Amino acid sequence: MPERIKDRRYCRTQRLLEEALIRLLKKKNIHEISIFEITEEADISRATFYLHYKSPYELLTALEQKLLDEIIDAYKVHDVADPGDFLLAIYAY
Repeated sequence: MPERIKDRRYCRTQRLLEEALIRLLKKKNIHEISIFEITEEADISRATFYLHYKSPYELLTALEQKLLDEIIDAYKVHDVADPGDFLLAIYAY
């Protein structure tokens, strides 16, 4: 699947799904969000959703991992003496 990850259509669909989930999470709990709602919000088909994820929970987990990876990458780039200060700065942001 590494080739597919670099495909612009695949990445665009991932982004649409992530953004749709974030918008829905602002309105309701993950337990209340259906695949139908995500696909409607993202304007993609259910079949396309299932090509990427098995459930809204899997999408949420992938989104959480992506955010954590971005935080770790930012930490590595900045020369931070105290990791606690770095986390507080992120939280304050």
